[in-house]
Amino acid sequence: TSGGKDKSLEQSFQIQVNNKFIAEVEQIAGHCLFNALDVLSNTHPASDSFISFSNEEALRLDISAVITPGTTVAIRAQNGVQQYLGRYLIQPQGGGDLRYARAIGCDRSTRTISVKYADTNTVEKHVPWSWIVGMEDTSKRQCIFSYLPTPKSMVEADTRGPPSLGHLILALKWCRHVGLTSLDNSNNCPMHIVKCVAESAAILLCTEVLVHEEMQDFASRDDTVRRVNMQLLDLFDYA
Repeated sequence: TSGGKDKSLEQSFQIQVNNKFIAEVEQIAGHCLFNALDVLSNTHPASDSFISFSNEEALRLDISAVITPGTTVAIRAQNGVQQYLGRYLIQPQGGGDLRYARAIGCDRSTRTISVKYADTNTVEKHVPWSWIVGMEDTSKRQCIFSYLPTPKSMVEADTRGPPSLGHLILALKWCRHVGLTSLDNSNNCPMHIVKCVAESAAILLCTEVLVHEEMQDFASRDDTVRRVNMQLLDLFDYA
């Protein structure tokens, strides 16, 4: 009947309006989320926790006073000349080989350190201090997200406590959901916003997980660790 067709048309129109409204709300929320993640990334202690210096500066430093066992260091091969590229990367020139390692010990009498390389797990002793071109500032080995999984319910999520790894996992799940449905729905949040949120959230999540592991502040919470690990595996389709 005519009345049934009008009602069906009205319902279709209402669904379209609702979808458009939801998409606009998601777009605004996406912008807000990205801005918040950007601030957190730029102010995270790990963002400037690696200090670079020249071999002349390394020779003047008392390395044994600043490098302790477990500190991450950057080692320049003997024939390399280091170049500084911002706060995230040090790239040697002239065919030199830059490697990252964990300090094992330090000998002030010979002005050398012993290290375990991150790429091969091999140990090298008596590495000259002059080969060190960067080191981690361990005082900035701090977390800003608590080690907690994704909340089980909206009631549990609606808290005023500190942000957790679960919130970053939720943000990435939202990105995955929008990405999977974007092909079927043109009203979805723009993908450039989703990609920016995903990139920022993924970097923060990886940084926080690594720092938590370094600090071993979850060793006595086996159930929490298990839940977080399962959610991470599910997030990246390894479960």
